[in-house]
Amino acid sequence: MKKYIIRTLKYILQFSVMFFVLFTILHLTGFAQKDIDYEQVFVSMNGALLVGFVLIFALAYPKFGFIKRTLTFNALQHKDDIVNIMQMCSYELVESDETTMTFRARGVIKKTSLLYEDQIVISTVDSLSTIEGPRKEAVKASFRFETYIKQQ
Repeated sequence: MKKYIIRTLKYILQFSVMFFVLFTILHLTGFAQKDIDYEQVFVSMNGALLVGFVLIFALAYPKFGFIKRTLTFNALQHKDDIVNIMQMCSYELVESDETTMTFRARGVIKKTSLLYEDQIVISTVDSLSTIEGPRKEAVKASFRFETYIKQQ
């Protein structure tokens, strides 16, 4: 629950910054009203809808933005291949034991775009492997794993 709240707060901050930058660009390029006041944006009905959208999306996104997916192969048998594929995806192995591999994003830009929620964990229990992490990254990695394993 604590992780969910932290993720929600991160997304509220990210969306707020995105909208602030968008409004600033519109104002500077002349596509917005010249006499626009940021305070007015948030007390108007449209501003209230914008704030509501940010809050609803930030509350919902951590629920569907992260995934735990079952892999169709035993990850322990293909550990070296998985490490190589994750390196191609700009991830590095930070921790490994007999049943679990933990990867983190390498670049600052990638980490920032993922709001430092960049951890992908691949674990195996009783020959059943799962991948857990940000949805887009976990799905992309699992697709690459399964394509590579089928080609062998």
